[in-house]
Amino acid sequence: MVPSKEVEKHKWKRKDKPEESIDNWLGAFAMLSTVIMEKFPEQGPALCKYNWVIYEENTRNGGTGWLNYDREFRQKMEQAPEMAWDCREIELWVQYMGNGSRPANSDTGFTRHKQARRYYFKQQLRPPFRGKPPQRGRGASQYRFNNNSCRLYNNGACLWGAVCKFAHNCSKCAGWHPAANCNKGNRTNKPTGTSVVSKQP
Repeated sequence: MVPSKEVEKHKWKRKDKPEESIDNWLGAFAMLSTVIMEKFPEQGPALCKYNWVIYEENTRNGGTGWLNYDREFRQKMEQAPEMAWDCREIELWVQYMGNGSRPANSDTGFTRHKQARRYYFKQQLRPPFRGKPPQRGRGASQYRFNNNSCRLYNNGACLWGAVCKFAHNCSKCAGWHPAANCNKGNRTNKPTGTSVVSKQP
C-alpha cells in the first residue's frame, strides 16, 4: 500500500500550475500588497508604483521579461531588505527589460485590444466635414441626402461638439441649427384653392 504522503506528493506534481499571465500576477501581487500594508502602511505608494512598472512593461513589450525581473527583484530583496519597491534595480532592468524581451512574432491580447481602441477613437474624432460646408437654399435638399447628419445634434443632445464625426446641421433643411429647432420642417401646408360660399338668405 502506498503511503499517504507519497500519494499527496504525486497529486501535487500532477496538479497544473497557475498560468504565468499578467492577470494572475496582478491578483497575486494585490494580495501580497494587502499583507505588507497591514503591517507597514507607509509602503502603500511604493507598492503601487512597483505594480504599475510591471504592468506598463508587460503592456509595452509583452514577453516574459517583466516576470523574470519580478522574480529576481524579490529574491534580491530577501537578501537586502533595505531595497525599496519604488526603486528600479538597474542591473536586472537592463538584463530583462532594457534591450526588450519580447519575441519578434509574439503579441498580447492587451496590445491588440489597445490598437483596436486607438483605431475606434481615431474614427470617432474625425472632423465632421471634408470640403465645402453644407449649402442653404437651392441644393440643400440634395446635400441633406448626401451627408451624415448627427442624430444626437438634431435632438439637441450631442456631447462630442466640434470633434463629432457627423455633420452638425439640420437633417430637414441642412441649416445651421438642430432639427428640433427647425421652422421649415415643421411648417404645415395649408389647403389652397378653397372658396367660401356665403349662404343666401
